[in-house]
Amino acid sequence: MKKTAAVIGTGLIGGSIGKALLAGRSYSNVIGIGRNRAKLRLALKEKAVSSWSTDYSALKEADLVIICTPVVHIENIFAKIAPNLKPGCIITDAGSTKERIVKSSAKLPRGVFFVGSHPIAGSHKRGVGNADGRMFRGTLCIVTPAKGAKSKAVNSVAAFWKSLGCRVMLMSPFEHDRTLALTSHVPHFTASALVLAVLNGDKKRESVLGKGFLDTTRIAAGSPQLWCEIASSNRKNIVLGIDKVISALRKIKKNAGSRKLLPLLAKASRMRGKLK
Repeated sequence: MKKTAAVIGTGLIGGSIGKALLAGRSYSNVIGIGRNRAKLRLALKEKAVSSWSTDYSALKEADLVIICTPVVHIENIFAKIAPNLKPGCIITDAGSTKERIVKSSAKLPRGVFFVGSHPIAGSHKRGVGNADGRMFRGTLCIVTPAKGAKSKAVNSVAAFWKSLGCRVMLMSPFEHDRTLALTSHVPHFTASALVLAVLNGDKKRESVLGKGFLDTTRIAAGSPQLWCEIASSNRKNIVLGIDKVISALRKIKKNAGSRKLLPLLAKASRMRGKLK
């Protein structure tokens, strides 16, 4: 029997999930939930949802709920959706940080099951107009069950992401936030810092930029609001990660022009060369 899914937040990620679900065989109805009617109508026009509502009561039909709003809103959304979830409903999210979200899921009633997720996919482009149902194919999704989570719910969420084409890895919420601070969050802030340090309104420098600078700083073009929210949600781990980058830069600075620089750069070259 085909089921109903609900996507709260029909932007780039939520819209891409909706398109992927509607292209599959498991869900006959994908309900878009949000506050902005114009954006919800656009999601329907783009075939990212099959119906939409601004009322959380529409969730009473849903077997699966995917929360795709900015991370700072997810904690409040739990309280809003709690009265409208049917028994057995499974809830997940697509937030970039996990510890605070997983802890706040305690607001949900007994008989429904939250398992956190973080699909490592996306684009610097925004909005449902750029949504792509193939976005998740071949990407990684980290699933972050809380301690004591029901294995059936964890398996269901993992199967959901696999159906979209993801590889799935399990991590604790704590391990996720500590690791992603280094591999995702700090690189963004490092790219932003490089843009600020090099350009700063200097038109002459802009005229001589090479592909290396553009490739290195591409992610700095992402949503400033989103990245401020991520910094707020995972501040401690991000600060520790920035300290690691500063320490590495100090080593390079200290050894610039000396024989000790070569081993540092050679080590970085070898490690980067092993990545696909």
